[in-house]
Order: sequence, then C-alpha cells, then structure tokens
Amino acid sequence: MSAVTLLDVESLTKRYGSIVAVDDLSFSVAPGETVGLLGPNGAGKTTTMGCIVGLLQPDGGQIAVDGFTPNSPPVSAMVGYAAQRTALYLSLRVSDNLSYFGGLYGLRGGSLTKATEKIVDLFDLGPLTERRVKDLSVGQQKLVHLATAVIHEPRLLLVDEPTAGLDVSARQRVIDGIRRLAAQGTAVIFSTHYLEEADEACDSLVIIDHGRRGAAGPLADLLAAVADPATVITLGSGETVSFDDRDLLAAINSVDQDQIAEVVVERPSVRRLYERVIGGADGSTAEVTPGSTADV
Repeated sequence: MSAVTLLDVESLTKRYGSIVAVDDLSFSVAPGETVGLLGPNGAGKTTTMGCIVGLLQPDGGQIAVDGFTPNSPPVSAMVGYAAQRTALYLSLRVSDNLSYFGGLYGLRGGSLTKATEKIVDLFDLGPLTERRVKDLSVGQQKLVHLATAVIHEPRLLLVDEPTAGLDVSARQRVIDGIRRLAAQGTAVIFSTHYLEEADEACDSLVIIDHGRRGAAGPLADLLAAVADPATVITLGSGETVSFDDRDLLAAINSVDQDQIAEVVVERPSVRRLYERVIGGADGSTAEVTPGSTADV
C-alpha cells in the first residue's frame, strides 16, 4: 500500500439548514487501501460520499482527488461510485447495462469489449450476461451494480452499503470483488453497518457520529488501542478471573484447574472498538486515545 494519498478530505463540513450533517471531517485514502466508514444511521457517511463524488457542494473544507477538486474533468474518469440504491435498467440484459455505463465513461469499440470482459471475469458474471436484470436476485443485481461502477477501472471507488439486504453468500461475493479491486491498486471507501465486514475487508477505519470523527487510522492500531486484558477464566463457583491473553498458560496455572468451568480468550474486534467510540448498550461512550490510533 502506497504512502502517497490519492484522496484527501480536510475539515469537510456540510449543512442542511440548521442541521450539520458533516462536521469538520478529515481523512485520507491511499492507492490500494480500503477505508471503512462506520457509524450509525444519520452519522454523515452518505453525505460525505456525495461531497467526494461531486453530487453535493460542501459548506466548508477541502476535497482533493489526486490534487483535483470534485467535478473537475480528470476526477470523473478517476472515480467510481456505487450508491446504496441499485441503479440499473431492469428491462435490459446485464451485458447491455455494462455496455451502456461503459459508454458513459467514454469506452467504445474494442476498449469497451475488453473492459466488459475484464469486469465480467472479476465478478464472475459470465452466467448472467444474457439475462435481464429484472430476472436476477437482489444479490446478483448488487454485483452488476458494482460492476457498472468500476467498468472504467477507476482509481478511487466509493461503495455505500454494498451488502445491505444480501444473504451470506452474495455478501461474500461482493466483499471478495472489492478486495480484488483493492489488490489491483484501487483506493476504496467502503461504508457498512456490518462490523464483521469492516474487520474482514478494511485496512483503515473512520468512525463517525453526528458528522464528527470519533476515531480514525489503520485498523491494527485502532484495535490495539482497545486490547484490554482478554483471557477470562470462569470458575465453578461463578467467580471470573481476567488476565492478559499473552499469559494464558500462567493464568490457567494460577488457579485450581479442577475448578475451571470455562476459559474464554477474547480478541480485540471492530465491534469492541465501535462500542468504545460510539457507545455501548448503555449509551455510554469512550474515546480511543489519540496517541495509539495513528490519527490521520
């Protein structure tokens, strides 16, 4: 993953009347990096994406895609956007949709044919190309929707809740496709409500709530910041004893082993991180310490 950033968002602010949807938000994305946007409904994730792709005009801050501002001619060719709502022509075949959207990006003739073949192979759409979109499952439509957003091989891809409503198998196919794109050098911004997906697919996270950044940085660094002692031994009496999981053997040897009812080794997770930043079931919140988050 390159240390040179492709996208830089600095102090982004967007208001809808008196409502501040995005409030002084900053983060960066490098080529080949997948950054997850996490936050509850109304946190400002979709608004942030809308500003980056030029659909919304920010009220403050700066956005640069390889040094260019949104809506400038070079950016339209560099960016792909798969919105949350699927946008396809239902009565047309999959191949027709791919050709149409490829044409919108200026692909013609042999270039369009080559790009279509490549994207069909990437997302394993071969069996679907001659079927009408209206006859596909929701998961298959999501894959085609994503394919139309990347047929022109954008350097930056934004995907908004790409797996919402999908079953486990379809969800995994979407995630695998996004990971393959990142492996090829595409910078990806990935908005999701599924914390396990963020753990699996993202290199870095930006956690936002009420438009403000709660934590941001490489996933490994953020998880290390919430790595509490995580080996919990439950005794037959119901008593629990916690230890640092690096000392698992010492922990087991320190208690009467005949009294051990259960040993649980908990690992740092995106869910624990998210609950620390946004708030747990009791509504409380806690900040991840800046010194350990490799803040961006």
